[in-house]
Amino acid sequence: MARTREFDVSEALRKATIMFWRQGYRDTSMEQLVKATGVSRYGFYQEFGNKKELFKRCLQEYSLSKISPGLKRIAQSDGELEDLRCFFSMYSENIAEHGANGCLICNTATEIGETDMDVNSIVRDIYAKLTAQFQYFIERAQARSEVRQELSAFDLSVCLLGVLQGVAVMARSDFHRDTLRQYLTTIFDMMAEPE
Repeated sequence: MARTREFDVSEALRKATIMFWRQGYRDTSMEQLVKATGVSRYGFYQEFGNKKELFKRCLQEYSLSKISPGLKRIAQSDGELEDLRCFFSMYSENIAEHGANGCLICNTATEIGETDMDVNSIVRDIYAKLTAQFQYFIERAQARSEVRQELSAFDLSVCLLGVLQGVAVMARSDFHRDTLRQYLTTIFDMMAEPE
């Protein structure tokens, strides 16, 4: 007779994501994950396989819950620079709300980097989606004369990815919210087509 699942997978993923977000992949043990989620070790192995597979699912879950809503907003935009400002504002507020945790994707990129190709592939995929959406947005913003025409949309999209990660690092370093806002204001002022 098969055992029935005794836990809510979504809730376990949410709690595990928070653990990885706070402590990083390497510093989070299975014991801590079991304790934080209340899921038995057996339940974890049955549902997730192992710590690495759980972590990969947490990265995907984080991307869907923390990054995708903002990307949806700029995907639906007709190129108004204010929509991009709102995306970055939402992102920086979310980061600031979670204190020194920063961004799980950025944290993972710096902690694991290219030492684990499976995890690095997920990070690179998320970065590629961000860059592609930024580029699409910039092209529409340039068509509306909201972003300087002489700037390459692709180069600017890569720059915005760097800005996004900079915001995460600054938030993790406990920069004041006003400093983060000023940083973003300066970036957008440099991008904007002069009136």
